[in-house]
Amino acid sequence: MAAEEPTATADGLASFATTQINNPEYGRRGLRMLSGLLINLTDREDLQDSGVSEKRDNLTSATSRLEETAMSLRPGCVAAAALIQAIQQKAYPQLERPVAELNEQALQLTGRAEATDKELLRDFFLKAAEITKVVSQSAS
Repeated sequence: MAAEEPTATADGLASFATTQINNPEYGRRGLRMLSGLLINLTDREDLQDSGVSEKRDNLTSATSRLEETAMSLRPGCVAAAALIQAIQQKAYPQLERPVAELNEQALQLTGRAEATDKELLRDFFLKAAEITKVVSQSAS
């Protein structure tokens, strides 16, 4: 049985990304945290539109089988980056460059739990946390 994930925050994701890299479930847990954070963000009224909803559904679909042993993390990371891009395009033009970098990072992932991918995942999670922190703080 999977441990209950704490409510995801951008700071929580950043902390997890830097302190838990040796956790055997690092990629899956990080992606679950990021997914939860993003899905909560898409509930905001100012971010609701068909493009954001479609990317949210794609993320949900891509992460629905994270518990399967042979499941690659890459589709979930690519879907998360695409959702972040949809949010950025909807309301955050100033984040265009970091979001483009995040999309590039997602495409570089192999989705396996190799040491090199863990470093790439850490960088991906940290960049995603940085972007979602800006988006979250703007929700006032």
